[in-house]
Amino acid sequence: MFHHQEGRVEGHLFITVLAFQFVPIIRHRLHEQGIAASWTRLRATVRVQRRVSVTFRRADGRLLQVRKATQPEPEPEPKASYTALGVPHTPGRLKKTIT
Repeated sequence: MFHHQEGRVEGHLFITVLAFQFVPIIRHRLHEQGIAASWTRLRATVRVQRRVSVTFRRADGRLLQVRKATQPEPEPEPKASYTALGVPHTPGRLKKTIT
């Protein structure tokens, strides 16, 4: 990664080190629940899930923006991983904004 500001370099390195530390923790917790997939397989499993935003024009001319997470698919593999880690199956909340 190429950054123009020192603070961004430090931020990028910090996030990278955190991720490096979390991978073994996540794999250990999953292994305790009987999920022994490789890190590559786990990433591929959850990669299909997205957070999407849609904008609609209302009858009164204002815009309605809706943001939500897609359902994890193909089931049940991603949901099993989320359950084992104690995290929600659809991260974030439904967010509606009218402008």
